[in-house]
Amino acid sequence: MSDQPIIRFATKDDVSSILFLIKELAIFENALDSVETTEQSLLDTLSFPNTPDAVSLSDFSPGFARTFLLIVPNSNVTDVPKAHDGSVAGMALFFTNYSTWRGAPGVYLEDLYVRQQFRRKGHARLLLGALAKETIRLGGKRLEWSCLNWNVNALKFYESIGAVKQSEWIGLRTDGEALESSFLCCTRTVKDQSGSTTNLHSSRGSTKPPPTFEYDGQRYLGCLQRIISGFQLARSCLAVYSQIWTLKNSVSGFRLL
Repeated sequence: MSDQPIIRFATKDDVSSILFLIKELAIFENALDSVETTEQSLLDTLSFPNTPDAVSLSDFSPGFARTFLLIVPNSNVTDVPKAHDGSVAGMALFFTNYSTWRGAPGVYLEDLYVRQQFRRKGHARLLLGALAKETIRLGGKRLEWSCLNWNVNALKFYESIGAVKQSEWIGLRTDGEALESSFLCCTRTVKDQSGSTTNLHSSRGSTKPPPTFEYDGQRYLGCLQRIISGFQLARSCLAVYSQIWTLKNSVSGFRLL
């Protein structure tokens, strides 16, 4: 067996190793308590190759993301996950996305991790190289990822390989209870012209005529009260303006700006 590192797609047999690396990365990022992932959830949501020589997406099981594993054969390092072909030294977990500006797919790198015992040996560069190759093979135009702002060493490494910081963008996220609240707040129940109730956001791309909104009386009354208040404020401002105009005509040196 060669001592050269191997990069291959993770299989279902590697799920325990993937979870181990996810948790170890979370410890490094001081966020282990935030990890809810289990081996079963990985089996249910990741995509795995159906055959050892899988290449195209049709050769993989249904799933939302795939994983490259970095395998080091004949490693003497202890306390590392083991695979049938060596020690699991790192991973790159990724999924495809889409760019409307490029009109093409791309790849988002969710997790890039190399265990500390195997760092500074070019392994992270190998993982990124394999991922860049996969992005191009998919017809992708972009490879994107995020990095914590305090991880200075990683930022320097990424810039050294040509990655560009997207400093003009701010990442946003909603999850948990906030995600449920966003759904309730942003979803409106409407009636279409046939009288059936539907969700406004479920009809994107529909050829049906725009649905008619049905507002309740309480909401209508609130809007009417705000309109009346606006008119009252405008009338008060007009009265003040009239007084200032009168003062301007009676006092020398006053200027109305």
